[in-house]
Amino acid sequence: MTIFRCALVASTLALHLQAADRVFEPFEGDGFGTWQETGKAFGKAPATGGHGTQAGKVRGYAGESFASSFAEGAAGMGSLTSPPFAIEHPHLSFLIGGGSKKGLTSIQLLIDDQIMREATGQDDSILRSRTWDVSNLKGQQGRLRLVDAAAREGDYILIDHILFAEKSDPGFPDATRDGRPFNPGLVSTDTLPGVTIPEGSRLEIFATHDEHDLYSPTALCIDESGRVLVTETHRLRHGIPDNRDHRYWHTDDIAALSVEDRHRMHQKWDENYPVAAMTEKSEKIRLLVDTDGDGEADRSTLYAEGFNGMLDGTAGGIYSLEGQVYFACIPHIWTLRDTDDDGIADVRKKLFSGFGLRVSLSGHDLNGFALGADGRLYGSVGDRAMNVTNREGLHFAYTDQGTVFRFDPDGTNFEVVHAGLRNPKEIAFDQWGNLISVDNNSDQGDRARVVYIVDGADSGWRTDHQNLHTFHREVGYPRRPINQWMQERQWDKHHEGQPAFLLPPIDVLTSGPSGLTYQPGTGFSTNCENSFLVCDYRGGPAASGIWAFQLEPRGAGLKMVNARKFNWGAAVTDVEFGYDGRLYVADFVKGWQSHSAGRIYTLSSEESLTSTKTREVTELFAGKNFNRLPPLQLFELMKHEDFRVRLRAQLALADRPEAVPYFINATRQEESRSLALHGTWGLWIRARRAQSKASTERLVELLGHPDNELRAQAARALGEAPLEDHGRLVNSLQDPSPRVRAFAATSLARHRAKGAFNPTLVLLAENADHDPYLRHAGVMALLGSGTEAQIAALNSHPNKSIRLAAVVALRRLRSHNLVRFFFDKEDPLISDEAIRAAHDVPIEMARPAVAALLDEYAPGQGGRPLSRMMLRRLLHSAFRVGGTENATRLLRVAANTALDENERLEALRLVSVWTNPPAVDQSLGRYAPLDPRNQSEIKEALELEIESLLSLKGEVLAAAIGLAGQYGLSVKGLDAASLTSLLEARELGSRVRMVVLDLLAAGDPAALHELLDTATRDADIAYANHALGLLASRFPQSAIPVVTKTLDSNNVVQAQAAWKILANLPGEAAAARIARGLHELETGKLNPAIALEVVEAGEKRKDDPAVTLAFKNYGNSLSKDDPLADFQICLQGGNPVNGEAVFRSNPAGQCLRCHRVDNGHSEGGEAGPNLAGIGKRHDARYFLESLILPNAVVTPGFGVVSLTFKNGKSKSGILSSENADTIELLEGMDLWRIKKSDIRERSKPVSAMAPPMGAVLTKRELRDLVAWLGSLTRNNPPAPPGRSPTDLDPDTLPVKTSRNGTGTPQPTVAESPPPNETGDPKKTPGPSPETTPTPATASDRKPDGESRTTIEISIDSRQMKLGKKTYLTCLACHGDRGQGVAGQGGPPLAPSEWVVGPVENLIRIQIRGLRDNITVNHRHYTLGVDINPAGMIPLSQTNEQIAAVLTYIRNSWGNRASAVTPGMVEKYRAESGQPPLKITDLVAPPPLPESATETPGSGPPTSGPAAGTDEIRRVFIILGILTWCSLCVIPVIRRIKAQNRAGR
Repeated sequence: MTIFRCALVASTLALHLQAADRVFEPFEGDGFGTWQETGKAFGKAPATGGHGTQAGKVRGYAGESFASSFAEGAAGMGSLTSPPFAIEHPHLSFLIGGGSKKGLTSIQLLIDDQIMREATGQDDSILRSRTWDVSNLKGQQGRLRLVDAAAREGDYILIDHILFAEKSDPGFPDATRDGRPFNPGLVSTDTLPGVTIPEGSRLEIFATHDEHDLYSPTALCIDESGRVLVTETHRLRHGIPDNRDHRYWHTDDIAALSVEDRHRMHQKWDENYPVAAMTEKSEKIRLLVDTDGDGEADRSTLYAEGFNGMLDGTAGGIYSLEGQVYFACIPHIWTLRDTDDDGIADVRKKLFSGFGLRVSLSGHDLNGFALGADGRLYGSVGDRAMNVTNREGLHFAYTDQGTVFRFDPDGTNFEVVHAGLRNPKEIAFDQWGNLISVDNNSDQGDRARVVYIVDGADSGWRTDHQNLHTFHREVGYPRRPINQWMQERQWDKHHEGQPAFLLPPIDVLTSGPSGLTYQPGTGFSTNCENSFLVCDYRGGPAASGIWAFQLEPRGAGLKMVNARKFNWGAAVTDVEFGYDGRLYVADFVKGWQSHSAGRIYTLSSEESLTSTKTREVTELFAGKNFNRLPPLQLFELMKHEDFRVRLRAQLALADRPEAVPYFINATRQEESRSLALHGTWGLWIRARRAQSKASTERLVELLGHPDNELRAQAARALGEAPLEDHGRLVNSLQDPSPRVRAFAATSLARHRAKGAFNPTLVLLAENADHDPYLRHAGVMALLGSGTEAQIAALNSHPNKSIRLAAVVALRRLRSHNLVRFFFDKEDPLISDEAIRAAHDVPIEMARPAVAALLDEYAPGQGGRPLSRMMLRRLLHSAFRVGGTENATRLLRVAANTALDENERLEALRLVSVWTNPPAVDQSLGRYAPLDPRNQSEIKEALELEIESLLSLKGEVLAAAIGLAGQYGLSVKGLDAASLTSLLEARELGSRVRMVVLDLLAAGDPAALHELLDTATRDADIAYANHALGLLASRFPQSAIPVVTKTLDSNNVVQAQAAWKILANLPGEAAAARIARGLHELETGKLNPAIALEVVEAGEKRKDDPAVTLAFKNYGNSLSKDDPLADFQICLQGGNPVNGEAVFRSNPAGQCLRCHRVDNGHSEGGEAGPNLAGIGKRHDARYFLESLILPNAVVTPGFGVVSLTFKNGKSKSGILSSENADTIELLEGMDLWRIKKSDIRERSKPVSAMAPPMGAVLTKRELRDLVAWLGSLTRNNPPAPPGRSPTDLDPDTLPVKTSRNGTGTPQPTVAESPPPNETGDPKKTPGPSPETTPTPATASDRKPDGESRTTIEISIDSRQMKLGKKTYLTCLACHGDRGQGVAGQGGPPLAPSEWVVGPVENLIRIQIRGLRDNITVNHRHYTLGVDINPAGMIPLSQTNEQIAAVLTYIRNSWGNRASAVTPGMVEKYRAESGQPPLKITDLVAPPPLPESATETPGSGPPTSGPAAGTDEIRRVFIILGILTWCSLCVIPVIRRIKAQNRAGR
């Protein structure tokens, strides 16, 4: 078993490697193999979790185990030496932890017994990745030696996963335990089942939807008094659209340059997406207060609402500073203030406007905020983009990208800091003043990025990249084209060949980054000290949680270390450290749209809540007295352990006129580095705001300080100081610290210091492009110190790093002088960078020169090798510039057989749209319309080049022939006789022959019928099918015999094509054959692979009586108990190639957002199961069921379930596996085996896949997707080894009394029906145990004016049970509690006047469907906006099933109405098959009262009839009076008293 486990782990680890990487030693197994051991330090085998007192404390290892010299504790000494190996790769990488003493606790690379490389840990038990460059040692024999020659505490060595790699930063697999993902240091919690938290911490529910009205929380902040402000999104998919749902306006959207443009766009498309629907709901801010300090909010108020303008976006960032709340909600940044302390903001104003000029993708909104050491607030916006004018009149237009910006708290000095971001979710500073953001991926296979925010940086993203991927059809590409973002790995960490204009991310982490924060130094610090925490939201709790990571210096930038899961199993959206020792977490619960759910929970520890420092921090902030403290006390507080205290003390001191001497004194203190650092930042503020010369002089002096960080911060601050002499700052360009050099360069750029030009060249040359952050700083300095002419003249500089930097600088200047770098003789990357800039920016004056480069790629020319992306830039520049010369260039590229065929075909495609250019630049994805062109220039070029093109083969020849026909060329060799002879040349391929056939058909030769008839019998199936289609379109009557004969072909593709053609043929013969096909399908005699084509043909010919009858018979033959019956025709016959296209690029399905198809780092998300090898594990029906009924089968590991046992006790966790008798439940690291016979109720895990794919994909797309999933038989991820679960006896469980604050009860599948469906514990069933009385509702009562006595209606509990089962088909669209699924689902069923209203409405909707807008409970739902564009589709169900499900929804979730009987349904059965209903076809139900606004889960559950008793009414009346007094009378009394006091 051990051998099996080791092999399995090794194979799992190998899946994470690049193909060229090789694992040398994974340290998995029960020994060290052929490694030689001395001493006893390492024991007999690798350690699992750690030896002795280290057990469970080691972090960062890969797989199950690692090498540890702690086997005999700190006193143990010894070594492990590997067998010899040949060095064949340029890099040797490994994970290392432990002591930091070279020669004593280290790993060594030995060659001929000489130490060539050595590495140590960092004096802790965290393993971090380390890489040696061994490229100069290639070909030599080496050995590795692990050494522990020290005997003191803390002196040991930890090593794991040694591998040889091509890249310097290979990926390492995660830790596992028994083959399952393992998060060291995390334990389960009973408070929230399925959630794991740091060991030693505790989780408490702070607020929920049920108890505090919390709704879809997106962000939170803690004000100085410890109150929690939460932003709630009520508009996500309820007024905030997404381009993926409204592709018809895509071109208008990407053309918008201002919010006014977007306003006009929405008015234009009002009929498709009503403007009125965009203003129905408001974003809100909720204030939660814990008045008694017990860790639970006991006061909840709506702090602010009314954010429901047509252009308003998702409630984003929120920050409280000295009583003023900053709130980010597109298109504005607001400030709000509560002046009377009643928990409601009474003052609000717009600080900035102009954000969100694009619809883009939902969630790409404003975010923030973070308070900087420079006294400014920082925020971010996604690629919904911005066009903002600040108070000083400066204009900031970033119309196709996201940015990070900053401003002073009073709204002055707004400016953009960092651009080229996609969707930066939150920002946070660490204690060194480094600003970090997390930028989301684009669902193309790129990864979410951790970004170091740097002045003037560009991360490379443009909305154009998304247009070419997600919206390629809208920009004119039938198939997804290549784009720069992916083709050139612009998104990735720094790598060789990466474009130089962008600043790469620090690292990649998470799949759905959301909230971000930094541990401040006091309070809760378990497993997160000195760490950032980032939320990873993936749509559902099982795959979501919080990561922790740390950053360390790397050159002028940073590197990420010790990334680990910190808190997992909750759908978290934001996280923030409170002043009370708690960590506050916002939990969205699940889903991708606003819904009636949400909670805030906290993590804390005994120490964090009771420590003296926590009390001190709480009191300091609660008093709101930083500004009232004397300067000396503020000076002392700048030494505090808590970064927040230090910062607020620094900022308060900076506002004092006497501040500068204190700050100068702080920088002279040696005992506190923190004090000196904050002193430096204080001087920065005084120099910037007050133009303080004394501050500037001290900052200049600090450039000579021995501490690297103080020098760096001084250099940074001097960029905004009144610096007259730049000499000392110029000298800092040669500082030993790259961080100092970088800050000095960017500061000199701000000062436009002319004397910095030549020293900057030295900096760039010495960097030699090794450090992209330092290169960026050098580029900024060039721009500030040099003229355009000076920079352009660098094209002849002998140093290639200087030339490359010059290109990047000229790009920023949009200079046509870039053409001088097109022919760099030494480094083609410099030429590429210049071409990239000219084309991508674009710089129109340089475009002709880019096009001219195509002359080197005509046949016979010797142009240097180009990547596909670079060649495509040349092609599209030629197309954009236009003219006969450039058309000729495109044709000559197409004729060059040495070039990539895809790009040759692209050249001919551009020629085909020459006269009517698309509105979008199709190489960039950017809106850039061109005027129509005269056909003469393209015809002239074609006449010159067509002959050479016609000598080619394959797809290129086919495209060339098509162009000749398109432009009406009279060309030798393309007359009818010559074309006819080409049809016999089968070696030309299908595509060429089809194009030739099209030309012949268009010319209408005399023998066309015979020609086509012959072609239909060709052995080439694709060609024969094409001919059959032409025959049917030109000669429909005579084609019928040929088509009908082909229907019986043994070739599925040919038979499918014939059925599609038959569907369009007129006449009784065609109809009769279709009716026969439907009968064969009904009786099971038809090949299932052509079933979909037969049904589609039947749907097209329903006007024929025979077809109508056959179609009805087929429908009646479908199983009424099988919700998949109508989709059985999707099980066979699909096209896997087309199915992959649906998976990768269908905007409606968005499969790639959540799933991936391998175990490496290729495209796809991680919110859903990995699909690698799924074709081996499941059949077609499983795939179909997963797509149509995503909640029917939830993949183990992706759904949390709650179990209630027959003894009344309960347990929850992640469903791991299930068989007929037992289920296995994973609770933290405990795996329980539970007998089903012990379970009374179990919740059903709800899939995060919404809506069901049957609502958004066609049956053809579904069939292709099923076929593709079935084809995935490679890279099957290994199943975890057989881990022995522990049998659970429910009687041993304690009775849990902890409060469950989920706010979202899951639907319960009961083993037996509850004794009373009304929910009233006092009511007992009537004489028959099968019935339960329930009161009638408005629809069953007498008209207004008559007595409304309650009539008891008997509800059959067996019917309710059947209804609950049948409702599973409805659950995905209407929700588990009838709450509705917004955006692509259905409207709510509770409370709903349609559900409890006239029964005939529900029956007719169930039989015929409903496709119309609808108003439910006073809220309007627009088809295709708020609800599924297909509306309610009719389902194949029996009368009994329809009656049961309607009875169920009429008597669940607070609804109370009469039962529906099968006889009632039968009355309307004749309407089956008729068109979907409109609202006007239905009986208008009595409206619900205005107060009936609660949706299921939005308030406490009612108790059936008991809830309406007189006693309860009296209680509520009394409570209402008391509430009125508290809200209305008491404030009036307070004001009167205040006036009296003022009068005295």
